[in-house]
Amino acid sequence: MPTSRVSTTSMQTLDSKLFPILALPILPLSNYQIYISVPSITQSTKPRTHSQLLLALKKDVWTRNQTHKTALSQPKKGTQEPVFIDHSVDMDELSASISQTRNEHELHCLLSPYKDRQLSIRFMVSLMSREHDWQRSLALLDWVNEIARYTPSVFAYNVVLRNVLRAKRWELAHGLFVEMRERALAPDRYTYSTLITHFGKAGMFDSSLFWLQQMEQDRVSGDLVLYSNLIELARKLRDYSKAISIFMRLKRSGITPDLVAYNSMINVFGKARYFREARLLIKEMRDIGVTPDTVSYSTLLSVFVENGKFVEALSVFSEMNEVKCPLDLTTCNIMIDVYGQLDMSKEADRLFWSMRKMGIEPNVVSYNTLLRVYGEAELFGEAIHLFRLMQRKDIDQNVVTYNTMIKIYGKSLEHEKATNLVQEMQKRGIEPNAITYSTIISIWEKAGKLDRAAMLFQKLRISGVKIDEVLYQTMIVAYERAGLVGHAKRLLHELKRPVNINRETAIRILARAGRIEEATWVFRQAFDAGDVKDISVFGCMIDLFSRNKKHANAIEVFEKMRGAGYFPDSDVITLVLNAYGKLRDFEKADALYREMQEEGCVFPDEVHFQMLSLYGAKQDFSMIESLFERLDSDPNMNKKELYLVVASFMKRLKSYYMHLRHQQTNERRRWIFPLAIGSVVSLFLLFLTTLTSSDGSPFVPFSRSFSVLGSKFVETKLHPIPVSTLPPPPRFAFLISGSTGDGNMLKRTLMALYHPRNQYVVHLDRASSTEERLDLGEFVKHHPVFVKFGNVKMIAKANLVTYRGPTMVANTLHAAAILLKESGDWDWFINLSASDYPLVTQDDLLHTFLHLPRDLNFIDHTSNIGWKEFQRAKPIIIDPGLYMTKKADVFWVTQRRSVPTAFKLFTGSAWMLLSRPFIDYTIWGWDNLPRTVLMYYANFLSSPEGYFHTVICSAQEFRNTTVNSDLHFISWDNPPKQHPHFLNLSDMQKMIDSNAPFARKFHQDDPVLDKIDSELLSRGPGMLTPGGWCIGSRENGTDPCSTIGDISILRPGPGEKRLGTLISSLLSNENFRPRQCK
Repeated sequence: MPTSRVSTTSMQTLDSKLFPILALPILPLSNYQIYISVPSITQSTKPRTHSQLLLALKKDVWTRNQTHKTALSQPKKGTQEPVFIDHSVDMDELSASISQTRNEHELHCLLSPYKDRQLSIRFMVSLMSREHDWQRSLALLDWVNEIARYTPSVFAYNVVLRNVLRAKRWELAHGLFVEMRERALAPDRYTYSTLITHFGKAGMFDSSLFWLQQMEQDRVSGDLVLYSNLIELARKLRDYSKAISIFMRLKRSGITPDLVAYNSMINVFGKARYFREARLLIKEMRDIGVTPDTVSYSTLLSVFVENGKFVEALSVFSEMNEVKCPLDLTTCNIMIDVYGQLDMSKEADRLFWSMRKMGIEPNVVSYNTLLRVYGEAELFGEAIHLFRLMQRKDIDQNVVTYNTMIKIYGKSLEHEKATNLVQEMQKRGIEPNAITYSTIISIWEKAGKLDRAAMLFQKLRISGVKIDEVLYQTMIVAYERAGLVGHAKRLLHELKRPVNINRETAIRILARAGRIEEATWVFRQAFDAGDVKDISVFGCMIDLFSRNKKHANAIEVFEKMRGAGYFPDSDVITLVLNAYGKLRDFEKADALYREMQEEGCVFPDEVHFQMLSLYGAKQDFSMIESLFERLDSDPNMNKKELYLVVASFMKRLKSYYMHLRHQQTNERRRWIFPLAIGSVVSLFLLFLTTLTSSDGSPFVPFSRSFSVLGSKFVETKLHPIPVSTLPPPPRFAFLISGSTGDGNMLKRTLMALYHPRNQYVVHLDRASSTEERLDLGEFVKHHPVFVKFGNVKMIAKANLVTYRGPTMVANTLHAAAILLKESGDWDWFINLSASDYPLVTQDDLLHTFLHLPRDLNFIDHTSNIGWKEFQRAKPIIIDPGLYMTKKADVFWVTQRRSVPTAFKLFTGSAWMLLSRPFIDYTIWGWDNLPRTVLMYYANFLSSPEGYFHTVICSAQEFRNTTVNSDLHFISWDNPPKQHPHFLNLSDMQKMIDSNAPFARKFHQDDPVLDKIDSELLSRGPGMLTPGGWCIGSRENGTDPCSTIGDISILRPGPGEKRLGTLISSLLSNENFRPRQCK
């Protein structure tokens, strides 16, 4: 900076007309204005630069046309100690004059009367704080340091630093910080707080954390406000892992979080899907004396609702009432939604109409939520009444209100009224949004008016309306359901070069549609152009690559994500650790795990278990021991799952322990083997004895041609097995049941499922006509193949089966008893209805199950019964089919009962594949549990969806043999309703892609059944599904199964590969054990 000065005398002779802003009086000194200042001596240093950034900063802050090299100021030696005239100078007038200066020369002229430090440094800092222009404030700082030669002040630097950061001059801020250090100034809390906050607000979180680390290294203590601001910034940018890391730093620094910080962290943990940690924060708050308030509970409620955990939300609301925490509008709105999601429409209605009694005035969100509840409960009259009530009472209606009503009219099949509502909302000045159009398109598609839907979509694209991913995907689904797969593919292909949709949305659509090549191309283009700003896009791509086993690509995206400054969440970390494991890059996996822990990330149990598995694959038993010890000491750790993971490499662990014992080199390590043996074997003996092969691997191979079920992380090499070691093919026992009008469909399903090795029981409900039952009986009795093998039986004395009643369970047990009595030589029992149909041949099914442990039970189940507790478990129903001769629907009694405590209720699908040992147990019930549970379920609505599930998970002998799947493809609404969709041709590809062996529901003789017969089963009309046992000719339409060969020969087709993929997934580390009886 130029050092030319204007002397006091020359300053007085300046023409005030030419320099009006410099015409300030020189005030005389008075005694009461004298202060003493003793300036310190500072060493000469380099000019203000930041060497790391290689930036040469120009000192002329107005013209910036030259660079000046100056030394840091040295106070004048031998001068008289200055006296201060602060109270004689009008700071407002001086500040206004400074704000009018246009260059450095004018500023120096203006301040030249005070160059001998007549004004105190406090006065100068106050003056600088009034100047918001970063260039003038920097010039003022230079004048203070280099012309007037004041002792350098950290307060002056803080003021200038604030202005520089507000102007987003990041390099200059770095330079100022370096200059402070060179002037021997210690940055204080305000310095760091300013740097951290401004860098964070600009989304430069890595820089913010750098300054936070610098602050900690300098032993400058942060305060609660600083950490809270950082947490809030991370939360707003959806970088939840980073927010958690900062929260852990806050607690490690000894600062006690306040109510606001805790409420913010409840939201953060929830957004990061750490639900247990979010719930535990409420307890932690109480433990340290911070009382959770309404915001705390409503935030936790929102977390659970956003993730579909409605029962947990109901539990939180009950706790909120127990502690007498007052309700507010937000809480009431959330709970109306929760009640609706749990099919508790009466409770939702009651809460809404009681809000005013609690002094809470419902708002438009309250009305919209209740409208949606009415619509989901199909209370269309109440919904329309409420909608018109809002209009009569002049309650503001918005686009959400109309979108909800349009959807309700669509559900009630009033398509034209739904369309008219769009016109009505436009007349009222409410503009439709993407959800409006998505709903209309979906309604028209379901009404068979695909041409109108397509025209509307095209019109929206041309008009430039913002099209979001929901609208785009709605149109793709509409095309697929109509069988226009080419149109759907064309839409997806167009996303490679999106026109009226942003690239991030295009990437998400393509990734969720599994279009890996297109998604990769768009992602790379967008990333290179700097258009990827949303952290979820990185997660979407990592998930896509992981699903398609493109592990190197997943790592590539992760590295781009970290390079962009984003913190990974637990889901991403899980996928990336998996990818490193698949690539056998254990060092990088370990480095990532340690790095995230050092950053303060909170991991769910699965991430720790994954690292244990990786150490096991690497055979790094010292790390297994260390990590196991740490996890075992964690009181919040799921110990059962921990021991189960350790069991997967128990044999190798034993060898390691014995080696240590022999060497006597490390006495401390002896504990791990006996501890693991005692814990694991006692809990999982059945698992180890039934599901472990002779070589210690978790599962044995399916067949000579099917790859082994390997570890989640390390691909297992396939070793061919000699033919002599193959066990005999299994045998299945089928129950195929139907009701009135299902006779023909039962015949078709039976023929599609038939194999001579299996056993079949066919049941046609007693409510069906005598003619229909006789016709089915004659078909079974006279079919030549059935007669030859005698393996198809029809229940002559039919049962009266009531829909949703316990007679359905009784009928299943009846069929199982017949199969045990008449032909007990079978391995698995499968129950199907006339609405089910196979998607694989019996040879595919038998060959896939050839090497599976024969005590596995495939049953979809969960203990999270949710709304069923209130709608099914507590009500008491009577099934007339138990004591009447004519069919009637179940009815309810007025009394209600509590949830049982003798056993835990489980629920799931009514369709299952159960092992012979378990069927024996349910029939014989040697410990009386099956009979006890059966008596309970006699008064339980939809008992087939709970009886077998509760029994198997309550029996210690069988609970660890469950595989959580019903092996069916079923198309449900989301959330699921009482009945699934009927499948048609548009669902064909989805059925194939599901890899399931069975699907439901089908209309009788729907064209899609013919397509399944021809393309998946190779079955001709009226013929049996061919297999290796069929050696006849197909010429002239002859059934090849009319000539019978060796029934032990299996000729699996493509269906075996699909089914093998599904079974491999179900029995993988991440799906099998963690989902058993949870």
